[in-house]
Amino acid sequence: MSSEGKTGASRSEPPPGQRFSLAYAEAGKPLQDSPRARARIAAYIEDTLYPRTSNIIPIIRRELGTGYLQYASDIGKLLRDSQLRDFLDAISLIGEGLITGTYKYPSEREHWFKFVERVFREQNVGYQLDAMGGVRFFVDEEFEHNRSSVLAGLGTAKRETAREAFEDAHRALATVPVDTLSAVRRAFDATENVFKAMTGEARLGKSEIDRVLKRKLGEIYEPRALDAAKLIADGLSAWTNAAHQYRHETGQPEPEPPPIDIAVSLVSAAGGQLRWLVEIEGRLAKAAGKSA
Repeated sequence: MSSEGKTGASRSEPPPGQRFSLAYAEAGKPLQDSPRARARIAAYIEDTLYPRTSNIIPIIRRELGTGYLQYASDIGKLLRDSQLRDFLDAISLIGEGLITGTYKYPSEREHWFKFVERVFREQNVGYQLDAMGGVRFFVDEEFEHNRSSVLAGLGTAKRETAREAFEDAHRALATVPVDTLSAVRRAFDATENVFKAMTGEARLGKSEIDRVLKRKLGEIYEPRALDAAKLIADGLSAWTNAAHQYRHETGQPEPEPPPIDIAVSLVSAAGGQLRWLVEIEGRLAKAAGKSA
């Protein structure tokens, strides 16, 4: 198409040869399940991995407790029709089957996992594979980048407890069904741990933020930055109050788990709070002539 015929000039052009649906379809919210993703993944077994059924079938039957399986088409039917948890487990088990037994096929395992990842992204399914082929919850690239950068910032020994709590929050989002209540609680635990270590306070709450954190901000920021930092601290207070909605109070019934969008928002925001608190701690230590 000539440049005169193009519309939306600000939009980047799709790669040459990319299918129309991938170039122009709006992704929307990631899906928990997708019949088309299942069908494509099942087709890969039937069309490509059918010679490896003797490797794959025993481990699927043993670990999922399925009925009789004999052909690649049986595995394909399982992938199309099974419960979501069995479908996601089978993806990992198929990869494991390709590198166990008398004959091993590591390159075919790699190609299998790459294909599954591509299907997940192209069909906008909210999962990804970890380094060993385990299926994990996936929101979007920004969410994953946020998680990785926060974990890197919590990499020191003194922040091990906070790191474990933040990892737990993301593991809770990777379960099927998603454990949103644990995700929010562990994200709060991680943030509170860093806050308590920095301030010496016994808890993370609005009064502690106003009384202690804002005073410490005055030690490291000039007036204009201090005004901005105090507003960010107010945001931390609001986030803390929101997370407290899902804390369990003694003598009170367990709260209803938050919807997935609320849980993802709170966990994602926890990442920003953690990065900022770690930065503040470093600035305070530098101002005091110490190493963080």
